[in-house]
Amino acid sequence: MMENPNPPLEFPPSHEVNHVPAAEPGLPPPPYSITAYTIGWDEGWVLEPARPTRNWMDKIPHGFAYRCLPLVMGNQFGWVIRCPVDFEAVWNGGASHENSIHFQFSDERYKTMISSHFGHGIFTFSLPWLFRTSPDLGLMVRGATNTLKFNAQPLDAFVETFWAPYTFTMNWKIIVPQVPIFFKKGDPVCQLIPYPVALLEQVHCRKGDPAEIPEVMTQHNAWSESRKAFNARQDRGPKEWQKTYYGGRYPDGTKTPHHWTSVRLETFDHPEA
Repeated sequence: MMENPNPPLEFPPSHEVNHVPAAEPGLPPPPYSITAYTIGWDEGWVLEPARPTRNWMDKIPHGFAYRCLPLVMGNQFGWVIRCPVDFEAVWNGGASHENSIHFQFSDERYKTMISSHFGHGIFTFSLPWLFRTSPDLGLMVRGATNTLKFNAQPLDAFVETFWAPYTFTMNWKIIVPQVPIFFKKGDPVCQLIPYPVALLEQVHCRKGDPAEIPEVMTQHNAWSESRKAFNARQDRGPKEWQKTYYGGRYPDGTKTPHHWTSVRLETFDHPEA
């Protein structure tokens, strides 16, 4: 593998949060847990914390893509399951699940774990784990954030893993018939994001008048003017940037006490004692 001429920025090893908020009513109390029970053949499959980097972001000069902290944080939210084998799939445009997708595998042992189950250009990864989570904590199962795959779209789902004694699959939809899609061993199959679905139903939404938040608007306007002036400068170099949000700073330079620049996640490498 060639060395990347534009290596990504280094991320701090921890975040700047000095307390753990108490659970809100209706949400599961901490600590939270996810357990992956191996109930199938798991050779070659990888289950690991999501990485902050992406190949396409690495290729953008001067690490520009990594200056967008919300993007980098989104990359790291949850755990990723990685493909155990190289394969190619071509959909003929038909609806049948039996013969409308043609697969070619580098290792035929995986042909029963990656297959056409639903038809209509959808192919299915049968995962080797049964997942169980803390009470009322489910899993958002989706394509890896900010990860691109030509001619294939991941199908997102939410699974109530806190009660269901069932496995789930990860499904992808081929977009254009007769155009092959490719997965390499190690490509992300899906990203698992634990989430308390009850939280969504407790969120109150409204549209507000900016006059209600004069202090916030003063800060916003100061930032906006500073940003315009920075972008208009002709003498700024490619490595110069403001870092206000990245550094967790307000326009006046003061810092918020609650700011993440990375996410520290446990691995699934060790069995629970």
